Amino acid sequence: MKNQAITFYRGFSLIEMMIVLAILVILASVAYPSYIQHIDRERRTEAQSILWLVASQQERFYTTNYRYATPLELGADGVNNIQNENNTYNVTSTYPNGNTTFQLTATPLGWVDNRCGVFTLFSNGTKWVSGNPDGDGSDGDAGDGVDGFGIPDVADPDDIAACWR
Repeated sequence: MKNQAITFYRGFSLIEMMIVLAILVILASVAYPSYIQHIDRERRTEAQSILWLVASQQERFYTTNYRYATPLELGADGVNNIQNENNTYNVTSTYPNGNTTFQLTATPLGWVDNRCGVFTLFSNGTKWVSGNPDGDGSDGDAGDGVDGFGIPDVADPDDIAACWR
């Protein structure tokens, strides 16, 4: 009888490859939602930044002209839209009391913000969101369906504080 040499093959077995793949899938399933939350937080910060920028431009205009600027005077397009650098929000200006007050609204463009929704900033510094992050539908008033600015009851002070960080 002849002696046969035993050869060993080096490499990975199918089971080892499947274990590594399973670990990678688990890591990705944990990391991806966290990444999406980070991107959404960054976008919300962009919305706040553009609102504060436009509000400061409005105040600067007011100090020299004794009225708030029209959107065209602030560099908006023909339909009163101002967009941030990354085109993730569209800012519109409205003037509830003529040009003595303004309301700036940042609406998400090309994505849906399920947590905070639309950001609003008023000329008196009042902040608002259309979202409802904590699930509580009250805003602390009598439940009349609208707040003091005529905005529907959705956000409460906790929601506003959670979104406007």
